[in-house]
Amino acid sequence: MAGRFRISWAAAIFVAAGMIAGCAGVQGAPKPAQIDTGTLDVGTYPLNRVTYTRPAGTNGGLVEGIRMSGAIASGQEIDPLLAYGRRGDALVNSSDAVRLAGMAEVTGPVLDRDRMLAGWVATGSDRPPPQAGVIDTATSITTAALRFPDAATATRAATELEAADFDAAPDLNHRLELPDYGAAHVHWRPGVPTVGAFLAHGDFVLWVFIQRPQADQSDLLGWLHKVFDVQTVALDAFHATPEKDLPNLRVDSEDMLARVMTRYRDDRAPDSVSFAVYSVRYLLENANPGDKTEWWHAYRDTGADLVAFLDQDSLTRARDAKSARALRDAFVSFRQGDYIDADPPAHVPDVRCLTPKPGVPADSVYVYKCYLAYGRYLAVINDADKTNALQRTAAQYALLANGF
Repeated sequence: MAGRFRISWAAAIFVAAGMIAGCAGVQGAPKPAQIDTGTLDVGTYPLNRVTYTRPAGTNGGLVEGIRMSGAIASGQEIDPLLAYGRRGDALVNSSDAVRLAGMAEVTGPVLDRDRMLAGWVATGSDRPPPQAGVIDTATSITTAALRFPDAATATRAATELEAADFDAAPDLNHRLELPDYGAAHVHWRPGVPTVGAFLAHGDFVLWVFIQRPQADQSDLLGWLHKVFDVQTVALDAFHATPEKDLPNLRVDSEDMLARVMTRYRDDRAPDSVSFAVYSVRYLLENANPGDKTEWWHAYRDTGADLVAFLDQDSLTRARDAKSARALRDAFVSFRQGDYIDADPPAHVPDVRCLTPKPGVPADSVYVYKCYLAYGRYLAVINDADKTNALQRTAAQYALLANGF
């Protein structure tokens, strides 16, 4: 059908996120007007430029999995109903596929035997997760992209994964066919409002698990068709790293992490929480609980594509300087239910800082938050101490102004 081959505007905006390794930033972009950074109170924080060149080595699967955050569409790209992100994780091995993605334990040996190289899983829903002990009646869609050495292996793995999953309860499971996707392996349990499917697509296997409020076979298949329409296009836009090159992957090929101010620069290894560069889709799946509709609009409207995490801080790349400032103001507005404006560091331009409203507990130990726009980048500085927050924000400006 036509929808399967048409790249939506929403998917196209994230194509760059699938190309994290390879294309540098915009060439010839004007540099922001600068102040004399020597006048800033930066404490003792380092201001010289640093480049992280250490290859991934044995962490190649992790770095590729993090890159794959740009290979799986967010819930909003599938359907606006899916406004809540519940999960977004890199998958390095079969243990991750079971523990983080929620795949059946019986699929683990298949993933090991067919040499799964890397993966990514994301879950979108129409509501937050229920409290413990409460039955989940949400519409939720979990999609995992699992990378294998080649297309033939992926095709074999999809068949074997379905067989292992189905045979765990052959008396309860029932196989289904999905129009337009004859290669998909689909089954459900009649009377249960869920459906699962495996589909080989190039070197990848897409695993999809859908839950709906009612056990309606036609409805579940309709949603599954919609997911495959969107996810196959998103996956096609991703440029996978050849297996032999995985150990040579650079975590910071776009110098995103290099632009984040930190004292701790030596011997940094890939880490999914504290030293990584993701597609902004990751933020829709993980950052801040609640409805992500406004976040989705902000990223879409500002052309944001990448986000770097270094320790407690982050850096997001937008389309241009005007877009970075708009993204800053959006971020601040999203926080204003529980936060109020705070004094920014003296003499630093294009920065806004927040602190919790009186009587409102902070959402983390990082009480002070500063949002600094510089060029096409938005730096978010989080700290538990006001003086540190202001000095680190000033140092962040100086690093960007002096080093880039």
